[in-house]
Amino acid sequence: MQKELKFPFGNNYGWGYKYSHKTQHLCYIFFESCAIDVILQISSKDKDELNEAINRGLSLTKELWKDKYPCSNGGWINYRPKTEMDINEIMRLLAFKKKPVNIDKGR
Repeated sequence: MQKELKFPFGNNYGWGYKYSHKTQHLCYIFFESCAIDVILQISSKDKDELNEAINRGLSLTKELWKDKYPCSNGGWINYRPKTEMDINEIMRLLAFKKKPVNIDKGR
């Protein structure tokens, strides 16, 4: 995974980290006083698979998806985690974007 310091959205967000794997963008993380924002672009060529992933999520995920910024076969959501469940949900959405590598594979 690569981490780059970026200023992608101007003064509205300021500086943050862009996380990617090879050429696949994963998310941006912006830091604030006592908070973080995680901005994810979620998409899939398989619309049913994407809808299923969103519908399996927390109610906050569904709400954010309703108000997403549309883009190609999906959209951008701005997740502001407040609980461990929110962090786990962000990790689940990232795993939807990029399937995790099984490090135990082959052992």
